[in-house]
This record gives sequence, structure tokens and C-alpha cells, in this order.
Amino acid sequence: MDASWMILKLESFLKAVDEYQTSKQDPNLSEYNSLISLTRKVSTVRRILGALQIDIYSYTKKNSNETEAHDEFEDLVNRLKVSSIQALGILDDYDEIEEKLNPDAPAITADRLHPWVWESAKPSWKSGLYRAAVHHAASAINEQLQRKLGRSDIADDKIVSEAFRAGEATAERPKLTIAGDQNDLTVQSIHRGALQLGQGCFWAIRNPAAHETKEWEQQVSLERLAALSVFARLIEDAEVTRE
Repeated sequence: MDASWMILKLESFLKAVDEYQTSKQDPNLSEYNSLISLTRKVSTVRRILGALQIDIYSYTKKNSNETEAHDEFEDLVNRLKVSSIQALGILDDYDEIEEKLNPDAPAITADRLHPWVWESAKPSWKSGLYRAAVHHAASAINEQLQRKLGRSDIADDKIVSEAFRAGEATAERPKLTIAGDQNDLTVQSIHRGALQLGQGCFWAIRNPAAHETKEWEQQVSLERLAALSVFARLIEDAEVTRE
């Protein structure tokens, strides 16, 4: 995340809050213009606070009657103001927090996954629809495999079975071949593994993503995208054999 950008946006928001609250007390200032400026910043600030995992509703006013005396917008602005100050405190120490608190382990970066996977998953993922994101990624792999083999008559696990089957290829039934010496045991092992991995991706990942209704956890979904990415790279690197 870009800490410098977030700091600028939060400071701009807090300045807009001050200008809005001042305009309500000073008849020489335009309350309408300051309200418009403030309102335009609210959505971005909420996204930033969400990324920093700051719950704006954890802030409770000491006097509950005060909340009733304000409309919903005023209450939201007050909550965002308090949360933005908290966020700036986090961002002041952001680099140190990342260094000291993050686990000392490699991390999966979603935008470094295979493009077939991440570009298809990204729109739903950014909306928090993780199961749908995985489904879109699996569907993209299916489409790419159909395109590579020139076959639209079969799909999903069936086209995986055809693509990495044993035996000779024909013009009507092309297949994918792992690059390298076909007599090499490692190449043969990768070929068999690609078949089983691909079938597993559609049976254990794509089908549940398509038919379940409960939302998936982010971490579980990321792991499933990673599995799809491994299979996507095997498809892309394989050679089409037609005879």
C-alpha cells in the first residue's frame, strides 16, 4: 500500500471537515461548497480505513443523546474524523509496523499470479466477492484451454482430460505436451501431474465456486487462485500437438 498517498488523502479529508464545520458557524463562508468538497472525499477515506482495518463504528460517543441530535451524515463525518486521526497514527509508523509485525515469511501477491487468473478475478475480488472471483478465474482458464486446443465442444474437467491424456494426438483430438524429452521421467511426471492438477482444480475449486452460495474467506480464496495460477502456467507453457 502507498502510505504517502493515504496520508495526503486523510489530511485533505480532515482539512475539509474543519472547513465544513467552520462554515456552519461563519455566515461569510459557503456551507454548501464546503459540504460538497467534504462529501466528495468520504468514499475514498472509507476505502483507506477499510484497507487499514479500522472500524469506524468502534468509536462510540460518550453521550448517546448527542448522536440523536445529529443527522446520519454528521455522525458519519465525526466517526470518519476520529478514525482518520487513528489511521494517520498508524501510517506515521507504517514502515516500522510492516517490518516488525508482519510474519517473517514470503507472501503471495495476487497481482503476480498468472494474468489469466488475476485479471479475471480482480473485479470481483476488489468488491469483496471472493468466491465469484475464483469462479471467474477458473472460467478464464477453461476459455484459454478451449482456445489453445481449438475446441469448444467440451469444457472444464473434460477438456483437461482430453488436453493431457495419454496416447497420440490427432487433428481432430489435439493434446498438450509438456516441453522437453518425452522419454524423460520428469517430463512424463509433469504431464501426469498437469492432468491430475487440472482435474482437481475443476472438481475441487471451480465446481464449488460455481454452486456454493456462502461467501468464501479471503485467505482460502487466495490459496485457490494460487492453485489455478500453477495450472494456468502449465497450460501456457505446454505445446499443442495435433498429429
